[in-house]
Amino acid sequence: MKKIFAFAFLLFCFACNKGDRGISLNLSAAVDITGFSVDTAKGLIDSSKATISISLPFGSDFTKVLPTIMVPAGALVTPASGAMVNLKNPVQYQVINGNIYKNYTVTAHETPAILQFKAAGDTGVIDEPTRSIKVIVPAGSDMTHIGVNIQLAAGATITPASDATVDFTNPVTFTVKTALASVNYTVTAIDANADKPVAFLGNYASKDAITNADELAAVNWFFATYPKAEYLSFDAVKAGTVALSRYTVIWWHEDATQTLPDVAYDNAVVTNIKAFRAAGGNLLLTTFASRWVEALGVVPAYKGPNNVFGGSLGGQSQDGTNNWGISVSADHIAHPIFNGLPLAADKAYPVVYLLDKMAFRLNHVSWWKVDEWGGYGDAAGWRAQTGGIDLAGPDGSANTNQNVTIAEFPKGDHNGATIVITPGSYDWYAEPNPTTNAASPANTYLSNVQKLTQNAIEYLKKQ
Repeated sequence: MKKIFAFAFLLFCFACNKGDRGISLNLSAAVDITGFSVDTAKGLIDSSKATISISLPFGSDFTKVLPTIMVPAGALVTPASGAMVNLKNPVQYQVINGNIYKNYTVTAHETPAILQFKAAGDTGVIDEPTRSIKVIVPAGSDMTHIGVNIQLAAGATITPASDATVDFTNPVTFTVKTALASVNYTVTAIDANADKPVAFLGNYASKDAITNADELAAVNWFFATYPKAEYLSFDAVKAGTVALSRYTVIWWHEDATQTLPDVAYDNAVVTNIKAFRAAGGNLLLTTFASRWVEALGVVPAYKGPNNVFGGSLGGQSQDGTNNWGISVSADHIAHPIFNGLPLAADKAYPVVYLLDKMAFRLNHVSWWKVDEWGGYGDAAGWRAQTGGIDLAGPDGSANTNQNVTIAEFPKGDHNGATIVITPGSYDWYAEPNPTTNAASPANTYLSNVQKLTQNAIEYLKKQ
């Protein structure tokens, strides 16, 4: 916008009062910037808005820019043409010609070297200011072998190269090189399920209404570990007021009763959970909740846990001699749910302790008795008849031919995965001494219970 100098206007008024004494005002001089360039880069000038935008080559130092500026004859521009400016932020230029001036705002941006970044076929979001790229890859992708496809500007190269297979277990540094610069980008690949919340299912109106001490300890740990987690009531599942598709994993830990609550068998509940599984949703069922597998069709009829028992409050006891835990199947010692769990030094086969011998426990069990009843015969028979993977048995046996305590029912074309954890050693709360009501000695292996649970949830999130 052309502006008249205030002092010129005053002089003009004074001249009118005193008569013409030869003062001449130039109010028609040109004050437009007609050219703005930095080396070979040319700015886009919008005279009506008094703005200039320029794209500088990748790797340019925006703090030391030397623009060449063209203005009409007789005009002066400040900062001057050729003067060094910092274009990391917008810079104002002023053109003065005669008695008129005009201000321009100049902004600069960088010509990108990475035009497109794809991982596992999905396009990432490139954040140039932070030199970072985030890409959401399909759920269940093997993060250790992700193929990348990268489109670059002419003259740019990148390492690792386009079409390489990259391990994205952790963020990866990609280095872009041009004639001007070498710049590192941090690329993070995220499983599509990672940002979805996980849910804790319970037969209470809210998590704050839980009264069972074992379930309460579990849910408190869960929400401390997963701050974005949500509590899901059976009533909400029954009413259909919550879209189950928003969850990657639903965990139900039932410790209060061996006989599952009636609502778990409600037609609407079963139908909605089956639909959740059919859409790829995953379940973690622990302690007595493992009995739900039959109603949901995870296993065939009459092939659910067949050895269910445990004490009631007041009947808790100590072992006093032996720690309790799980015997990990030799074929599955590398399964992700066992990652980071220490193996017992006093066992000849792989055992993970979950319950200290001195901690009081109710010994709530809901596992499969394999050899004595059920018609399985041995672990191979159990696998054939249930469709499950026998991941662990009780710590007293080197294999699962007698009992299966942890099992996985894998993801299929029409269902998500289910993991069940059933042994009496899977104990979240050490009850007080039933005689004195004094607090129980601590379960020194509680961290293993927590780690096992977290491993299971993280594994299921990736299915």
